[in-house]
Amino acid sequence: MTPTPRATRLAATAAAALLAIGGLAACTDDSQDPPSSNQDSGDSSTNDSQDDAPGTDQSKAVFDAYSTPKPLASTTNKEGMTFDVLEVKDTPDGTLLSFRMTDDDITQLDLAGTEWASYPVLADKDSGTAYQPITLQQTAFAGEDEQRICLCTARVLAREDAMPQYVLYESLPDDLDKVQVRYEATNSIVGRGFEPVTVNVSR
Repeated sequence: MTPTPRATRLAATAAAALLAIGGLAACTDDSQDPPSSNQDSGDSSTNDSQDDAPGTDQSKAVFDAYSTPKPLASTTNKEGMTFDVLEVKDTPDGTLLSFRMTDDDITQLDLAGTEWASYPVLADKDSGTAYQPITLQQTAFAGEDEQRICLCTARVLAREDAMPQYVLYESLPDDLDKVQVRYEATNSIVGRGFEPVTVNVSR
């Protein structure tokens, strides 16, 4: 599936955001003058807000607030690996599949963005339509040839507390409220494929 104008705009927006962040970091001046001596360093209201000030380390608060999402549906293949579908979120700019892979005997799996053809497929049984991940052409860099990759995360951590992974697809029809998620490809990464599962589409 070739990128649609919406997918291209989405990729361009993401790239622009990354460039803007890099530009802000590069423009930081480490030689700035120290604060004026007439500032009152003993201002209690200022000190009280330091812990929540922008730029401070909020890792503990973020991780303490995080809880592992509960799957909408799960299926286990013959090798004992479980495929959890966490969400299918449809937006005007695309449909985001969130999933997780778990296996008691494996700690890490790598699924490259170039292997998009073996990623999960969203299927509408009534219309007979199947949606593969949105892809784009990645230019050659760092000794790698030009290649087609999906708009997706490219690493699957297979363990009990594995973080969710994401894949972007075309936007779904407005009246489609359920889809089949098919991960049937047999490959060296996940072994045998999984039985399809049907989940609700959120908007």
